Amino acid sequence: MNSATNPNNTAGTEFGYVHDYLRGRRPLDASLASVAASMLSMRLAVRDALILAAIRPDAVDADTMYAFAFTPHEPHTATLMSRLLTDAFDTGDGYEPQVIERFDELVKAASNEQDAPDAQCLAVRAYLAWWQRDRDNAMRYAVEALDISEDCTLAAIVLAAFSRGILPRGQER
Repeated sequence: MNSATNPNNTAGTEFGYVHDYLRGRRPLDASLASVAASMLSMRLAVRDALILAAIRPDAVDADTMYAFAFTPHEPHTATLMSRLLTDAFDTGDGYEPQVIERFDELVKAASNEQDAPDAQCLAVRAYLAWWQRDRDNAMRYAVEALDISEDCTLAAIVLAAFSRGILPRGQER
């Protein structure tokens, strides 16, 4: 049994819930919103694992999310993360708009939780909007995130990408 699918592993179970939701096999409910808020509060590697699952649903399952979140610096994990992001950015490999939209809805619901990391939720939504080339929402969410936390790197990355004309999936840079 893998780490993420071990029923005694809370984080692994939660990645399974998110994976099932992203794939349309679980509804968005208050419990899942609470789980997502908790996960987004844990560490940036968890946030990044969730984002990568939304961007590359074809290649990222619960076990892979778990590895990305808790062993991001292991050579195999780091190489896989890099390859998946690069391929998605350059070619659109694995991109499914409905999965990104579902993840955005989950982050939006999570942001309403009492202990939600407001700046990170906004930064994730900015990044997802950037991925969908939605300049208005990406810029709005990124600025709001930076208003809350000046050191919110993901929000700054979104602003920098738009200011330089950098867009995913083979767009002109």
